[in-house]
Amino acid sequence: MKRIFLAAASLFCSMIVLSAEPVNEKVMQAFTQSFKNVQDVVSARISYDADGNIVKSLRYYAEDQLPFYVRARLQKQYAGKKIFGVTELLEWDQMNYFIVLEDEKGWTHVKCNGAGSMETVKRYKKA
Repeated sequence: MKRIFLAAASLFCSMIVLSAEPVNEKVMQAFTQSFKNVQDVVSARISYDADGNIVKSLRYYAEDQLPFYVRARLQKQYAGKKIFGVTELLEWDQMNYFIVLEDEKGWTHVKCNGAGSMETVKRYKKA
């Protein structure tokens, strides 16, 4: 529990240090309330507006935290490729997943929306 608190505290301190303007009281209260009982720590970035409302969040995690239906679609559509990493972007009411897949020949970047619709964004060959 101490590690979780320290991770949340360091994330909050990073937000303060990196922000161009001082953090106002509403934002401080929203952050403290949002993360008071954190259990599983995931690397994240959260953007608040001046009233303390979350306007955007980025989370970085591995395959096991990706929703099952997205993993199943990836395995079917991109058979033979392994999930290397996931970036989850929640902006207002839209959820998107940016997924990096890997195989022996290269990497494939896939964008998936919250409904499971997927598109290949980029492909890179290994040297």
